[in-house]
Amino acid sequence: MTEELITFETAKLAKEKGFDELTKTLYITDKDTTRLAKANNSKRTNSNYIELEDYKVYSAPTQSLLQKWLREKYGVHVTPFLKSSGYEILFMEMSEGYPFTTKPTAYEGQSFETYEEALELGLRDRLEHLKI
Repeated sequence: MTEELITFETAKLAKEKGFDELTKTLYITDKDTTRLAKANNSKRTNSNYIELEDYKVYSAPTQSLLQKWLREKYGVHVTPFLKSSGYEILFMEMSEGYPFTTKPTAYEGQSFETYEEALELGLRDRLEHLKI
């Protein structure tokens, strides 16, 4: 059993929103390809990589690490839960005066076959709506 890494699209969004935690893997892109690689032990955060016009690097954390980062840094909880029709996504955020409020999602009422699929889309959705 292994932990699921976030997709390349989610990794790009996470970097845009300030994700800069240590990871063991990363995505490397050039003008033609995107590949997954092991991170160099001394440079394992987004801010430690030099980018060139046609060469970019994005940290590739596990879904659970990105989920924890959103929760601890922004008070955003992304939780897939199992219903009879499959996994659905629940979003909650800390708000003034209340510990949590439920937030709407673009995936309202949709079901997914796996926990990981629901979590990936939930993480991406919250990153897209995160105001920093």
